[in-house]
Amino acid sequence: MAINQTIIAWVKPTVGQKVIGQDSSASECWDLAEEALRNAGAKTSNDVMGKNFKAPYKWGTAINSFGQLQAGDIIQFRQYKFSESNGASQERGDSSWPHHTAIVGTVVG
Repeated sequence: MAINQTIIAWVKPTVGQKVIGQDSSASECWDLAEEALRNAGAKTSNDVMGKNFKAPYKWGTAINSFGQLQAGDIIQFRQYKFSESNGASQERGDSSWPHHTAIVGTVVG
């Protein structure tokens, strides 16, 4: 099984649960990606950049286009904003932590 497929297979049962990071002992967005990579036998952010818990994190090779995204890819947002299903809008991050890490579940289109 390819790394991306292994990541998706590991992440699906964790939806709605907290993932406690082996290295950070927290349950943050970064921990999900780090543990998914570790489970897949891939290099983690810690492997790539050392035990540095300061964003921006390095996960591997950067892509230059959304057209290159695949399910199982790890992406990092900066200065992100999202809307919840109830229409409420929230700003996330502040001047010191304006990042969010996510794993692509499905690519549509």
